[in-house]
Amino acid sequence: AKEFPVDDPALAAAATTKVNAPLSVQSDEHSTSAESSCAGGVSLSGPSDETIFFEVYLVTQSRLRTGLKRRDRRRLALQDGRLHIFEMCLSDEVEAIMDPFVNMAECKYDEDRMLSIGAQRLPEGASWEDGVFEHANYTFEFDSVELAAALYGRLVDAARG
Repeated sequence: AKEFPVDDPALAAAATTKVNAPLSVQSDEHSTSAESSCAGGVSLSGPSDETIFFEVYLVTQSRLRTGLKRRDRRRLALQDGRLHIFEMCLSDEVEAIMDPFVNMAECKYDEDRMLSIGAQRLPEGASWEDGVFEHANYTFEFDSVELAAALYGRLVDAARG
């Protein structure tokens, strides 16, 4: 089991509870798309074999000012306990696939719809048996607090095994 830093114990407790968020179910019966503009109330604590998609902003440190800047819109998918991070501009190309139990070094969630993930990522052309990896840090801004908390809860649960 891994421990993940959480600044506020109340956030940790809230993130592990069932969170109802506005979702739309796509035509694939095992695929759910998380979009804040949709109506409905499907629980994110459903079956673990379903794929949940999130549309988020990738944010990075601003080069000109202090604080964070939105860089591009991304799609995330949580499938079979793994987080799929897609390329920019809502592409269908996967940039990284992360198993929280194996790859996630830290996961931080704040009350302002932000989720930060530190992970080990396999460089292109390498295999895990080579023993080489690179560190990757991602910060995502969600459309709602509920969606950020829901993904945080799922990632932490998967990381704890």
